[in-house]
Parts: sequence; structure tokens; C-alpha cells
Amino acid sequence: MRGLVVFNQDSNTGTDAEGNKITKVSIYHISCVDPSELELIVELAMDFIWKTMHCAVIRIHLDQIAIADGKMQTYPEYKRIFKERGFRWKKLTNHMESGRRVQILELNNKNHKEQLQAKTAFIYRRGLSVADFQKQPFSLVL
Repeated sequence: MRGLVVFNQDSNTGTDAEGNKITKVSIYHISCVDPSELELIVELAMDFIWKTMHCAVIRIHLDQIAIADGKMQTYPEYKRIFKERGFRWKKLTNHMESGRRVQILELNNKNHKEQLQAKTAFIYRRGLSVADFQKQPFSLVL
């Protein structure tokens, strides 16, 4: 199986009622060589993010494409895959200069509560910092 997931952790999103820093991970690109493996790639990416990142929310940015009569639409297969996993509509952004439209879906962290606090999140329990992941590109081989 070969695929690519591009994501970013944004830690500047405020604090919750208990004073924990709210963080989100935004997925900007997800693809695979064999389309039949797309759902598995999505599952592996979400599992990796939930279990390793200091993360309260995952957002997926889905580009829309022009269809008949100039209408814009998200790829139905991608939208279905994320909706089935609990993602909900967050917002729609229009880039007037480029004509690009992006639909953003969001899923709150419900099952990996240890990742909500920096002191118990995997990345920090291992003595790692975000900078450790930014040094060089890396591949996750399963």
C-alpha cells in the first residue's frame, strides 16, 4: 500500500474551559496509488494523528471541482469516507483570485482524551517536541 497524507498541527487555537490548550490537526492532502485502499489510508492517518498528536480536533480540507453548469462539488467518495467517520461540515472557503473552493469538515476528539493535555499527549510523553518532526521528512511504514 502506498499513499500520501499531508497534515499540520496548529497549536494557536485558544484554551478550553479547563485551561487546556486547544490544538487541531488539519489534513490538507490525502491520496493513494490504488483507489481501493483510500479508506484504509484514511483510517491509518486518523489513527496515527489521534494516538500521537496533541490534538482536540481533526479537520480535512476537501477541494471542490467544477461539474456541469459551472457548479462546484466535493469528490463524493472523499466526502462519504469522512462523513462515515463522524466528520461534520465546518465551513466553506472561496478563493476569489484562483476560483478555488475548499470545504472543511471537522471531527472532535472523543476517544483519545489523553491527547487533549500536553502533559499526557504521546508526543510530549516521549520527550519529543514538534521541532523533532520538522527536522527532516519522514515516512511511516506499517
